[in-house]
Amino acid sequence: MKGKLRVLHAASLARPSSGQLQQMNWEQEAAGMSGVPWAVRMYGLSGAVPASPVAVLDDQVDKPGSSRLPWVRAWRWLALRRNYHRWLESRVDEHDIFMLRYYVHDPFQYLFVRRCPKPVVFFSHTLEVPELRSEGGIVGRIRAALESTIGRRTLNLADGLVGVTEEVLDYQLGRADIPPENTTVYPNGVIWNDTPLVDTRDKEVPELLFVANFVPWHGLDELLDSMGQSAESFVLHVVGTVPAATAARARADSRVRLHGLLAEPEIQEIASSCWMGISSLALSRKGARQAATLKAPQYLMMGLPVYGCGDVLPIEFAHYQKGEADIESILAFSRASRPIDKGTVREAARPLIDKRLLLESLYSTVTAWNFERR
Repeated sequence: MKGKLRVLHAASLARPSSGQLQQMNWEQEAAGMSGVPWAVRMYGLSGAVPASPVAVLDDQVDKPGSSRLPWVRAWRWLALRRNYHRWLESRVDEHDIFMLRYYVHDPFQYLFVRRCPKPVVFFSHTLEVPELRSEGGIVGRIRAALESTIGRRTLNLADGLVGVTEEVLDYQLGRADIPPENTTVYPNGVIWNDTPLVDTRDKEVPELLFVANFVPWHGLDELLDSMGQSAESFVLHVVGTVPAATAARARADSRVRLHGLLAEPEIQEIASSCWMGISSLALSRKGARQAATLKAPQYLMMGLPVYGCGDVLPIEFAHYQKGEADIESILAFSRASRPIDKGTVREAARPLIDKRLLLESLYSTVTAWNFERR
């Protein structure tokens, strides 16, 4: 293949999260800024995927929520997967390389990559089989068994692999026969802007920001356990949906502020008074050591150093501290970081979080791979 290769990065999720959609929209925006021939598309149902520059809406399948019957939901899933891959097939002449978000135990995905005349690169975001097993019950075991069989065969047909973390990439290489030189890591990033940062930090009392959709591996409950053993003075701002039992515990500690879901400008206003941002603290609960969280690059973009148990940030990066849910360690890092200007933190993080720079590097890497085996 010669010339400037055209890449399609596509995904199809039944109910993509706002963070997933944001990443794809930012990636398309970054492609426009860089001038690389890189198209980003999220294929889904009109009731689940909001209209945006990357949205491709399926009008043949019933909208989500129209039925709760298991067999209807199964048919809807199969129909959506079928239609998505038919749509991909209709785009074969428009693109030179297909980078597809990997989806578990999908027979249509297997058939597409088997028949596609163009190179197919899978983009993997998680450790699929362990995560399915962690769901528990017979459904989780069946899905894990299906993925162990279908997934290995599908991945073996791919021409390259992209992982959101090194851990994910190593896991996929352990079950796929793909040349290691045709693999790379592509973490989450943000659209860069150099608007002056507002700094309203108190000089004495640390304020900490924890933004998440609080599932178990974020470890908010473990942090509350640690806080219960500390008499330190600080403020913990918790932004996002918190399980009822954990929220009740948080309200019992006067140092915690529960804000619920907030828009980006509201989060930035809170961040102006914060010393540091907290990322995931209990990744071991889903059998992982690393995570390319969305919040870590967002914290850094707001000038906040990051504390977490396994973010995709270099361990030698001065504005990142790896650690568990220990409030004393968190406060020690926040105090050590307090003298540093927020703009200095943001600028130092730019090569690690700027979506345009990350995409340019990915495009150069993927288009330089040897796809001869196809």
